[in-house]
Amino acid sequence: MIFFNEYQFVGKVKKINILFVGSFLTKSKTGGVGGQMFASKTLIESNLSDSIHWIKIDSTAHSNISNSILIRLFRAFLRLGLLCFHLIFSRVDKVLIFTVHGASFKEKGLMAIIAKAFGKYVIIAPRSGMIIDDFKGKGKEFIAKVFSKVDVVICQSTTWKHTFEKEFPLVATTKFQVVCNAIDTSKYNFAVLDKVDPVVEVVFIAWVDSNKGVFELIGAAENLMREGQSFKLTMCGHGKDFDAIAALVKQKKLENTVQLLGWIYEEEKYKILARADVFVLPTYYEGMPNALLEAMSSGLPSVVTSVGSIPDMVTDGVHGLLIKPRNTLQLQDALRTLINDAALREKFGNAAREHILNENAMAVIIEKYRKIFLTGVVS
Repeated sequence: MIFFNEYQFVGKVKKINILFVGSFLTKSKTGGVGGQMFASKTLIESNLSDSIHWIKIDSTAHSNISNSILIRLFRAFLRLGLLCFHLIFSRVDKVLIFTVHGASFKEKGLMAIIAKAFGKYVIIAPRSGMIIDDFKGKGKEFIAKVFSKVDVVICQSTTWKHTFEKEFPLVATTKFQVVCNAIDTSKYNFAVLDKVDPVVEVVFIAWVDSNKGVFELIGAAENLMREGQSFKLTMCGHGKDFDAIAALVKQKKLENTVQLLGWIYEEEKYKILARADVFVLPTYYEGMPNALLEAMSSGLPSVVTSVGSIPDMVTDGVHGLLIKPRNTLQLQDALRTLINDAALREKFGNAAREHILNENAMAVIIEKYRKIFLTGVVS
């Protein structure tokens, strides 16, 4: 058994020990790659590791499909036990906790409260747009308690900071610090490609779940096909509604227009984004979607809903087109506009890439995390 009772040293520089509750697998049991995985990997693999020794507690969900309450409680109990073990026996300087919503926030919020009881400096980072559903009744009271206890609440965008300040006015506003998601832009091909297939390709990358607007997307695709629009829709991802979407595609006779690839990884994803013409994500809720960051890094214009941090990332008519969630007609109109206007696609795509370079590049965001770890504030 390994105990971390001594500080870690690199040369003459003392590393600080950060207990990090996040998602550290390469993919979930069902093959999914979520936002927490992407963000956790980004931090662990960054140059922060030159000055930080990470003590990791993995909290990867096996899938986005609900498991039994007993299985979830058992896994949560094990993680809480591991947390207490490290707080007692490992020399923990600070605690960083990534969380989503619902039961996840209850568990991670309890972790934060326990860590504070041990006198630790605690940073919590909510990473799900669906946390809005917890802003009522006992759920809101618990969030307020957690936010009041911790030292820093990382907000994925200015919009989320303002939302938290409005919903939790008794929490000190200085606790809410904006640190957007980071992305290694060098991995994404921004070169102008000679496309083999002249047909416009629209790509969707996310969980295949009703909350991501997948049924509206199929409805819009069907309507556009009936109009005689020439395009193809590539859907990458899996989830609880994958089989229903596959059946719907077959029922609507869209097999020649819509391709369901399931989960894609690394090189395959980079190739798909490089050859695509438009990115689409008609989601109902969102924190800050990494797939949108990847698409914008690839120079793609986007059709996305105005929810969560998306309006902080995409300005309507500058980087892409913003629509309302659950609105098939708006989705259809926006897709038609970009499918038929190559010059507009290029204009939006160039602006999107420039925005990511300025706001989400790895060096920019990692430096903000470094400041949070050292001083508790971004600037």
